[in-house]
Amino acid sequence: MPQPLNHTVRATVRGHDVYLVPRADGELVVGATSEERGFDRTVTASAVHDLLRDATTLVPAIGELVVTEACAALRPATRDNAPLVTATEVRGLVIATGHYRSGILQSAITMDAVLALLDNDEPAPEWRALRPVPVGAQ
Repeated sequence: MPQPLNHTVRATVRGHDVYLVPRADGELVVGATSEERGFDRTVTASAVHDLLRDATTLVPAIGELVVTEACAALRPATRDNAPLVTATEVRGLVIATGHYRSGILQSAITMDAVLALLDNDEPAPEWRALRPVPVGAQ
């Protein structure tokens, strides 16, 4: 069956975000669920079912496509859901993590902060509130 889409579709179906991204090789990527399960990368039948149900609600023709893969990825987040960008005690080592699902959206400002820290400068004032609290400090 030919690819039913030639552009990305993003929508909310039954309160769940879903996206469909056609690839140049003819595959269609359907995503995405979000679950807090630690480092568990198993894919559940329920999650796949829900995604496919919502995707076929948007574009019924995809119900005829073959499922070739189901995968799960990890998106690091901090306990307070704020990204962590900080210098370490190791010269030249900066940590930039915890952006969860918005990493690509925050990449430019994160780069600015990392470059400032590598130059031994202070990043923009907005980053001050996101610095980690040293272990044992309150």
